[in-house]
Amino acid sequence: MLKKVKLRIAAWGITGVIGAGSLFSGIAAQNVCAQEGAAVESVNENTEYSVNTEISGQINETQDSYSDTSAYTLQSNPVTEENTPSDSTGNNSTAIENEAETESSEVSFKENTIGSDDQNNDNTKEFSGTRATKDTKAVKAKNGWVKESGGYKYYKNGRAYTGWHKMGKAEGEKTEHYSYFGSDGIVRTGWQSMGKGTGNSYDENTAKHMCYFGKDGWLRTGWIEFGKGTKESDGNSTRHWSYFGSNGWLRTGWVQFGKGTSDPDGNSAKHWSYFGANGWLRTGWVQFGKGTSEPDGDSTKHWSFFGDNGWMRKGLQSMGRGTSNPDGNSPKHLSYFGDNGWLRVNTQVNVNNKTYNADGNGWLIEKVNTTPTKNTDTATYHYVLNKNSKIFHISTCASVNRMSEKNKQDYYGNRDQIISQGYTPCHNCNP
Repeated sequence: MLKKVKLRIAAWGITGVIGAGSLFSGIAAQNVCAQEGAAVESVNENTEYSVNTEISGQINETQDSYSDTSAYTLQSNPVTEENTPSDSTGNNSTAIENEAETESSEVSFKENTIGSDDQNNDNTKEFSGTRATKDTKAVKAKNGWVKESGGYKYYKNGRAYTGWHKMGKAEGEKTEHYSYFGSDGIVRTGWQSMGKGTGNSYDENTAKHMCYFGKDGWLRTGWIEFGKGTKESDGNSTRHWSYFGSNGWLRTGWVQFGKGTSDPDGNSAKHWSYFGANGWLRTGWVQFGKGTSEPDGDSTKHWSFFGDNGWMRKGLQSMGRGTSNPDGNSPKHLSYFGDNGWLRVNTQVNVNNKTYNADGNGWLIEKVNTTPTKNTDTATYHYVLNKNSKIFHISTCASVNRMSEKNKQDYYGNRDQIISQGYTPCHNCNP
């Protein structure tokens, strides 16, 4: 940008400093005056002269200074009442002639009181003038959101935000939202690794963790659904849920929710949920323990089940087709999970004054009277054979209800006769 300054200074023998240090002296002024044909017979310190200084130079906007390549033209005229400039009202103006619609700023000069030949003396006195520029409008400081190379920045009074900042409330919400701005001033969006060693220097002293920021730059908290077809597509991954604490940290591993916990989850009843290392809420069957993808503190291998809502199941549960725990549409059955959520297998379980035998799959079979039904007419007993597995049961065994009809066969006789045909007694009803 080229700026023009017009100054009228009542002085002779001037050493002036304009902008970043363009110097002119009384000697230069005298030489110019001679070139311009000014009638100057002698010079002494009591003689008053005016120096009309026109300065044209390149301006460095950021340094607000004139470059050393500025060209100068100086003219000298004795200061008299006749040649003193006046404004439109007739008032004399001896300090500055401003061009129309310009802005002014202060500039200082030193007047040498001894003469131009003695440039190194300290006998100087200071006076100030005004620098006029051609800018017709002041540059407004940036405020609010501004799109720049690399993303969006937020300015306040011309300064870009960095680090964490509260960014207000959404309509109908009670809590304020936060956004994070990097050292480059760009607001972060999407997944961000935060904490010590991550490069997000304004969050350097916390433990390493993950946060997620929406396209609006707002830090997400609470339950967020990700995946294809959702508001947070997350690279078109399959649909899943993740949970972020009130501090925006992604939860992984075991998290207790519900009333009275640090994650109240809408004041729901207390319950446990599990999130994998990727922060995805686990549902359905999950195998835990040493050697699995979910080591769970290197515990022994075991299974736990989580409903569609992610709640870990405990106690006696109805599983299978038509239940709230569909279990891959398996036939309807009962299973039992301890208070730690571990599925009980190959053991006996006592629940609600009933005794159950849990098989290797965790399916419960109620232990009943093992005496088969006697046919009094023929002095034989009623058994049910499984032609496929070659296992026989008493007719009231719970396993009979799960048996396929094509494999089921009623048999009336005695136990030894069935065993002689290659059948094995059921280990649950033990006929």
